[in-house]
Amino acid sequence: MKPRIQSARYMVVAVWLLVAGPAIAQNGVILDQQLNASNQGYTVIRVWGSQYEMGYAQASLLGDYIVDAVEEIKLLAGSEYSTLRNLMAAAVWQPPGIEDELDGMVASLSESHPSAAIDKLDLKVISTYGDWSYACRSHTCWGRYVAPPIKTLATRRLDFGSPASTASHHVLCARDPDDGSPRWVNLSWPGAVAVATGVNEFGTLASLHDYDSGGADLSPGRMPRMVAARHALTLPWGGDLSTHLTDVFDELRAYEIMTGGFVNYYTPEGQGGVMTAYPYR
Repeated sequence: MKPRIQSARYMVVAVWLLVAGPAIAQNGVILDQQLNASNQGYTVIRVWGSQYEMGYAQASLLGDYIVDAVEEIKLLAGSEYSTLRNLMAAAVWQPPGIEDELDGMVASLSESHPSAAIDKLDLKVISTYGDWSYACRSHTCWGRYVAPPIKTLATRRLDFGSPASTASHHVLCARDPDDGSPRWVNLSWPGAVAVATGVNEFGTLASLHDYDSGGADLSPGRMPRMVAARHALTLPWGGDLSTHLTDVFDELRAYEIMTGGFVNYYTPEGQGGVMTAYPYR
């Protein structure tokens, strides 16, 4: 039996347990939602099943917001949008299940919003907003800076320096896959499947952090850093935390990363570390 996520380990996970008039779709449910007239605020959802089913459920629950997000990014990017699509088509996306999740989202949107004509590249563009348009600020503290039973406290500001109002709709999505991969919680925006900050069932936090990170190499064949953060969370399958950092580092170093900065990988009991990303090396 898999260990349960300890909600005391990361306060952000506690909202997973909220139930306030849930909206339900096949393989998914909205647990809580607080949005203003401009759709700024947060939505908490839980999805389960295969990667495809989880993607389908997300788009069923958040379809209107996903369509708005894609349309807004198209407007902001203007003539560069086709370049972003080509970039995402040539980028490395891991693990393979991320493609299945995107397929499920596209299938759902094609039924509920056919006129939007959204495809996987549209979703990949909005999933990597933090790579090609920096929008990052996070804080993490542990040790003597937190009181038991809390081990680590993390925050993420998704709308830092962002012209996209979509970034102010924070989506907390708890995923419960049936393929044996770790359960995990992601904090992002509508339609995003990559990670700015997330936590898996082992209590490990993966979070992007930009510091003096103006460097980026947008050439084909590189892995977006937000995709690398998701891969880091969902790669370890075993319960031996002492091996996770090495396993993840060995996996990620095989790829060239698109964006500079860091991937913070905070595994419980001091087993984690910080991985630097140098796009020109």
